[in-house]
Amino acid sequence: MSGNIKQEYSDIKDIKDVDKALKVIAEIKRFIKSAEIERDARLQVVNEQCDLKIGDKRQILAELESRVNAFCVDQKKTIFKEKNTVNLVFGGIVLKKCPPKLVLARGTWQDVVGAIEAIGTPDVMNCIKIKAEPDKNQIKKLSKEMHEKIGVNVVSDEKIIIKTN
Repeated sequence: MSGNIKQEYSDIKDIKDVDKALKVIAEIKRFIKSAEIERDARLQVVNEQCDLKIGDKRQILAELESRVNAFCVDQKKTIFKEKNTVNLVFGGIVLKKCPPKLVLARGTWQDVVGAIEAIGTPDVMNCIKIKAEPDKNQIKKLSKEMHEKIGVNVVSDEKIIIKTN
């Protein structure tokens, strides 16, 4: 491959120049693809080596964290009787109040919407979000005059596709 590709093909004057540029484009694409294949192969080797080093330590870590958590939950009143943070020699544990979340008592969220609609009072009806979203496929079918009224334009872009051999 030539060293100064930018200089060589900065000025394309005719179809022969386009063909020369396509040759360089193909060479560059092959070079990039080859470099990516080499990179991926090297990464796979490194990943395999790391996986061998790590072994089953992720599973052991998860199990140990789970046991520590279970112990802390079980002994919560004793551990956190004075404060929500306990500092230990090798770390600490914190009892953190999480934001409230909704959990379905029964049925589905659609059942909840139905129950809210059945109650029908304004304070409860405010709990339903209604999303209005334009149907773009239907809008495309409207007349040009209607497009102008609603503030849209229907455009079709063209683009050049470069193919190399």
